[in-house]
Amino acid sequence: MSQCEKCFKHLNECQSCRGRGGSSGLGGRLHCSACKGTGLVCNTHGGFWKK
Repeated sequence: MSQCEKCFKHLNECQSCRGRGGSSGLGGRLHCSACKGTGLVCNTHGGFWKK
């Protein structure tokens, strides 16, 4: 299981992209701004969970 690098809480699947983050789409590579393309979010830090 992944955890936030700042607060060490459990990460949740991003609801905006349904955990796909940086997957490929018809127009090329997609980028989710909510999770910064990782597919995971922290309840406290959101998509800014990486140091």
